Amino acid sequence: MAMVELRELLSAAGRGDQDAWDTIVERFMPLVWSITRRFNLPEKDQEDVSQTVWLRLAERIETIREPRALPGWISTTTRNEALAVLKSKRRTNSVDPYGSWMAQTPLAGDAVDDEPPAGRNGSRRSAMDLRSSNPVSGNSYCYW
Repeated sequence: MAMVELRELLSAAGRGDQDAWDTIVERFMPLVWSITRRFNLPEKDQEDVSQTVWLRLAERIETIREPRALPGWISTTTRNEALAVLKSKRRTNSVDPYGSWMAQTPLAGDAVDDEPPAGRNGSRRSAMDLRSSNPVSGNSYCYW
């Protein structure tokens, strides 16, 4: 690929020449795909990264002064976009810290059993009874 030719392609694509744009994308698409594959992104995310890279190039094509810098610019932009996708995936993969506990918690207006839960031995004891029978303190003034 001659630098004069790439300079002309960039210039023509900047003026809206669709054939020049298609040629640039065709030449550098393998570079974009090779980088997105290194990040082990799903194919859908690889396509999203690729589209974003080409959008960024279209937005900034007139600012590229040195055609030899284009492969590096594409590589850097692709890596940055792939990292952004990975980062957004980490943020959106939430885990319920309460697990099934929240599903078992009654909501306002739900019918609630008035009986306190049974202790280990099956008896129903109040919190005060449990605190007063604390074997460590032996009194009801233990704060634990």
